[in-house]
Amino acid sequence: MSDLAAFLAATIESKVVEDLKEENDTLQAQNNRLREEINKTRASALQSAKGGGRIDITGQGGSPLYAHGLLHNAEHHGSAEEGVSIYNINLISNTQVICPISKAMDAEIHVNGIKLVTIGEYDEKDCIGTEGDDTEKLVYMFNTGCGTHWKGFCVGLYFGPFPPLRGEPRDPRDMKDEDVEEVEFGFCSIDITNEENEGDILRSIPNLPGFD
Repeated sequence: MSDLAAFLAATIESKVVEDLKEENDTLQAQNNRLREEINKTRASALQSAKGGGRIDITGQGGSPLYAHGLLHNAEHHGSAEEGVSIYNINLISNTQVICPISKAMDAEIHVNGIKLVTIGEYDEKDCIGTEGDDTEKLVYMFNTGCGTHWKGFCVGLYFGPFPPLRGEPRDPRDMKDEDVEEVEFGFCSIDITNEENEGDILRSIPNLPGFD
């Protein structure tokens, strides 16, 4: 090989190595920027949940919004059993949209935008009203939570007024829209396991998408 050929070969090899190195540096910089953006997004999501996570009660498909509650406003309300604490959240009704009684069982429960269940998928039901009330107060309980420490929850539904109750509580499925003037989702109670998490209810939902 002549000196010229050797020089050209060395030059080409050097150029190829330089181009590959430049390409690798570019890809590395892009990966670093992407990793940084992912970390920022994750941190923002976590901070958003800690500062303003919420429960929404909506119609089918997430609309309309009937009521909502803020997780950071949850108040400790005693213990359901050993190692399980109860937190209450007062739900704020949307005064512009009232849930028809005929659609109450189809109402959806969302946590931070993620649908959990519909009211009609409850595991247990209880009545907290008294005979003679003109408003029925029912509690729908769900045994499945949505995270490692969120054991279960319940939602209170009030509807009426109508003629004073006698005997067994009324069920929304037995009512017609014209029979009931008002439907309200009054509160949500959440059962949290592991006392270490009592100080921060939001850490009880780590399994929701975006909340590692």
